[in-house]
Amino acid sequence: GFYRTGDMGMLNAQGDFVFVGRVSEMIKRAGINVSPAEVEAVLRRHPSVRDTAVVGVPDAARGERIFAFVVPVTPQAFDADALLRHCAAEASKYKLPDHIENCAALPLTVTGKLQRRELRQLAIARVQAMLQGAAAS
Repeated sequence: GFYRTGDMGMLNAQGDFVFVGRVSEMIKRAGINVSPAEVEAVLRRHPSVRDTAVVGVPDAARGERIFAFVVPVTPQAFDADALLRHCAAEASKYKLPDHIENCAALPLTVTGKLQRRELRQLAIARVQAMLQGAAAS
C-alpha cells in the first residue's frame, strides 16, 4: 500500500527523490500551480536576501496572489524593485511575486519550523489594507 504524505517531489537525474514542497501549500494562480519553494529559491539567490517565505493570498481575478516576505541581509539592502527584476530574470512570469514585503524576521516555532499559516494570515491582512487604501484614493 501507499501512505499519502502530502509532500510533492520529483526524481532527479540520479534517481533520488527531491522534496519540492507540500501539496497544501501550493499556490494556485490562474490555473497554474506555483510552488512557494521555487519562488523562495529564486529570491534567496539574490545577494541582499538573508531569508524569505512565500504564501498565496486569495485573489478574485487570478485565484491567488503570490506574496513574499523577505528578511534582508541589512535593512538598507531591501529594494523590492530590484528583487522583482531579479525574479523576472530568473523565473517565469507566472511565478513572479505580486508583492514583496520587508520583515525583520520570519515567524518560527520553537523547533525552528516556519509558521506559514501565520504568514498567510498576515499577508491576507496586508492585501486587504492595500486594497482599501487604493479604493479610498
